[in-house]
Amino acid sequence: MGTGNREPGAEEARGLGSRFPVPSSHQGSGSPDVSVLVPAKDESGNLPEFMRQAAAAFASSEVRYEVIVVDDGSEDDTWNVLQTLATQYPFLRLARHRVRRGIADALRTGSYSKTLTFTLSTSTP
Repeated sequence: MGTGNREPGAEEARGLGSRFPVPSSHQGSGSPDVSVLVPAKDESGNLPEFMRQAAAAFASSEVRYEVIVVDDGSEDDTWNVLQTLATQYPFLRLARHRVRRGIADALRTGSYSKTLTFTLSTSTP
């Protein structure tokens, strides 16, 4: 992501501006200390609450963090919801697979050059 070496079928967008303040520990240059990868397939109804909870969880943190949500070929309004959320949360990074490529590819897309990664999944084995 952001290196110019994008995978076929992937598209990246970053949110600009925010109504939420950027923590002082998150400002400036440098890689984040924590990256949370979230593969999403048809999750438009769940993403606003997830982002609210993510912001609350990191609110008092001194680490630099980001949440990377990879839309894996959603057929609902997930991509539009993510683009709106990216304007509200400066730590949200987006990636998109225009066709479904599966959870492994979604995680791979989001995981390039991350220092520490926590993976969240709503799927059951």
